[in-house]
Amino acid sequence: MKTISITTNSPRQTFSLAQTIGKLMPRGSVIAAYGGLGMGKTLFAQGLAKGLNIKENVVSPTFIFFCDYQGDKPFCHIDAYRTEDLEREDIEQIGFGECFTKQKVTFIEWPLFIEYLLPVDTIKMTISREDESDEQSRRLQFRFDERQNQWLVTALEQYLAAKENSK
Repeated sequence: MKTISITTNSPRQTFSLAQTIGKLMPRGSVIAAYGGLGMGKTLFAQGLAKGLNIKENVVSPTFIFFCDYQGDKPFCHIDAYRTEDLEREDIEQIGFGECFTKQKVTFIEWPLFIEYLLPVDTIKMTISREDESDEQSRRLQFRFDERQNQWLVTALEQYLAAKENSK
């Protein structure tokens, strides 16, 4: 497993990082986003959607569990937060399996509650504050199989190069 960490200094940079990833994210890819409330998981989903050329407004599907969007590639946005107290059989009836197909790209908020459903090649992203005194900065740590997700290395390199060039 490879681990790459990126620091963003503003919500705009976090959105831009996600947008860069969304542009290169191939069908069948799954990103599971770990992090506390208010860390920017939904903002990241919105950036991915922009990179996938989705025109609809992307919001966290907290009360409906997941939402599908059409763009350059089908995008499934899952929010598993409300599954915390559900039994496995109840979770399985929600239909998350529809999101884990080779035709879609999928982003999951609060994946801890449905980890047993995640494909083995899921990219795990942890988002946290880089500095507790700075409300804007975020540290995004990506853990993934580099052989299966070389595209992510390319996306992260592109983001860092663009960030450097904008200084």
